[in-house]
Amino acid sequence: MSKRSRFEISCDILKLILDGEEKPTKLMFKANISWNVIKEILEILVKKELVTEHMIGKVIRYKITDKGTQVFSYYQKAVREIELVSR
Repeated sequence: MSKRSRFEISCDILKLILDGEEKPTKLMFKANISWNVIKEILEILVKKELVTEHMIGKVIRYKITDKGTQVFSYYQKAVREIELVSR
């Protein structure tokens, strides 16, 4: 099995957030990545305006933006097309 690229991990995180996961620790475990990697990728996703960061008390939560939803949709379409060609 090949190692996932940062792009693939980012799309996995977008899907998790789209599916309703908001907590960074749960995102880390569900995406099967380290704390340093999740922090780095979430920072990039926020900077690119694909997700937003919200403070609830002392805890940070993440929400996907319309732009993030659109990017994830394009990714899913590309994956489906590639799978069709690979058959």
